[in-house]
Amino acid sequence: MYETEEPTVVDEVMLQLAVEEQGPQGQAGLIAKEEGIELKDVLHLRLDYRHILKIDHLWQFTSLTKLQLDNNIIEKITGLDCLVNLVWLDLSFNHIEKIEGLDALVKLEDLSLSNNTISIIENMDTLGKLHVFSICNNNLSQLDNVIYLRKFTNLRALNLAGNSLATEECYQEFIAAYLPELAYLDFRLLSEETREKALAKYQYALEKLIHDETLALKAIETELKGGGDTEAQGSLCGVPEWPTAV
Repeated sequence: MYETEEPTVVDEVMLQLAVEEQGPQGQAGLIAKEEGIELKDVLHLRLDYRHILKIDHLWQFTSLTKLQLDNNIIEKITGLDCLVNLVWLDLSFNHIEKIEGLDALVKLEDLSLSNNTISIIENMDTLGKLHVFSICNNNLSQLDNVIYLRKFTNLRALNLAGNSLATEECYQEFIAAYLPELAYLDFRLLSEETREKALAKYQYALEKLIHDETLALKAIETELKGGGDTEAQGSLCGVPEWPTAV
């Protein structure tokens, strides 16, 4: 599985070397090395092509906004809880099977999970600012799973190419209908013609979904106020995931 190269773990030595390599160069680099680079001040960090199996030791990078971990052998998304200022994260070309460990990344806008072995889009509820999401070349097979992304109202670009769901005849129209705010699908602008066909084809299904979503949100508002609306609470059975969007 790991060919001939020994798997590695992100440790303090790797991080210090990476920061020095990617920091100021020349005379400025020598001065920075002598004075010491504060890891809490580092904004960008590139850890690609290092045969990393496990993410660790990132707790000091509290100001980090961009993290590149692509082309490794990472199997599980962990160790990111302290990166609360992260805006851009690349975990493409790894061995990740499940989306998880992203709850603390509330400022994340650009996420790449392409070329992994993920079969379900899930566990992303806190990523309310997500703008670009690439999950091409994975094992996504259920087109209905894309409805989960409706909660991300800032999402404008989505890449699903290379998944079996993208071979469905109604693929583009389905995405255009259920994600009306989306501008780009698989690096191509969604045309007005596609949007019109999508709305016509899925009009009734969308009306029902929107009705159920509205009832679900009302149920949560009622619960937060300490009341109980029987009809609204009962509607949650039809949309079990939507309440987590609030």
